[in-house]
Amino acid sequence: MNQQDYDRQRRANLALAQTTCAQRAQLAALADDVGVTSDGIMVGETGTMRSSFGAMMGADTTGLGVTATLRMRQIPTSFVHLLDEQTTPLITFELRNQGDRKRRIKLTTRVEKFSAAAVDTIELDRGGSQTVSQLPVFLLERVQAVREARTACVTVRVDDLDGRTEQEQTYRVVLLPRTTAYLSVPDGAGGVHDLTRYLGAWVTPNAPEILQLVREAAARAPGGNIVGYQAASLETMPAVVDAQVEAIYGALQACKLTYVNSINAFNLEGGTFAQRIRLPREALAMGSANCIDGVVLMASVLEAASLDPAIVVIPGHAFLAYEQIAHSGRWAYVETTLLGSASFAEARRAGEATASAFASRPSSRLVRLPIARLRVEHGVFPME
Repeated sequence: MNQQDYDRQRRANLALAQTTCAQRAQLAALADDVGVTSDGIMVGETGTMRSSFGAMMGADTTGLGVTATLRMRQIPTSFVHLLDEQTTPLITFELRNQGDRKRRIKLTTRVEKFSAAAVDTIELDRGGSQTVSQLPVFLLERVQAVREARTACVTVRVDDLDGRTEQEQTYRVVLLPRTTAYLSVPDGAGGVHDLTRYLGAWVTPNAPEILQLVREAAARAPGGNIVGYQAASLETMPAVVDAQVEAIYGALQACKLTYVNSINAFNLEGGTFAQRIRLPREALAMGSANCIDGVVLMASVLEAASLDPAIVVIPGHAFLAYEQIAHSGRWAYVETTLLGSASFAEARRAGEATASAFASRPSSRLVRLPIARLRVEHGVFPME
């Protein structure tokens, strides 16, 4: 998906959110044209990340050398569907044919009870070598049942299809539940991989609860409509956008959300940084949100309204940003933890003060994650 297709898809979704059932039928062709499925969820290429961990399976004594390396000790069930075997393998095989004939090899990886089998069959010439990466497809209904971190067994099998060699090895991994935001992991070389961009998977603009909030916000907006970045001129656009964001803030305030500092996310391995996070519909149903819950909730409504939100991450906290002019890099900030206790103007002042304080530091640790960029450049699509 490119930026143009992304913008067209959001305009189609915004139109759908503000029309009657009869009118929606007339927009079905537009939705199909911009890559929207029947339930409104965007489709596109998968995202990527890199990781590296070490657990080895040795070579055999028949002239076929096989080394299998476990690349992920913890598996984020929340966005594992966004990963692919080339950039984020679960297992990497290094094969070496040291014998005097061609070998036919079958490689299989499975997470017992949680995935289908990943299978590759290759032919390896005499003296040849090859690297094969595998990441099995996880079974949605199984991983959705993972409510807390739990261990699982990865089974790796190497078969010589001529019947001479067979190796089988199991590894212990940890499945992290969907409610865990997996923010960083060790890279196996003393460094850390930053995974904060996958927070964008929790921004779910097509959820029915979010589309309902767009309708409620439209009733509060000037003219009774959410218009995105349509304004008479660039000079007036910031005010038009601010008014829509204020209407969305008001619609969320009407939900009477309570800020709850619930951040614990339990895992069974050290060396990771994770936080508890709810899907927007879950935060609405429970009537409470921690800082990141509030950010992904409001970002979901803004994206559904054809506006450009961003998740802003600083040490120990997250808040919201939005572009006042499309594709301009002109950002405004909102402190979403004030949804239940302060006006939009106060939330804006608090957000701007935090962003300004961090931006003025020589070694600022403020990370801004524009949702449009996550969708277009990294393939981080909504979780549902």
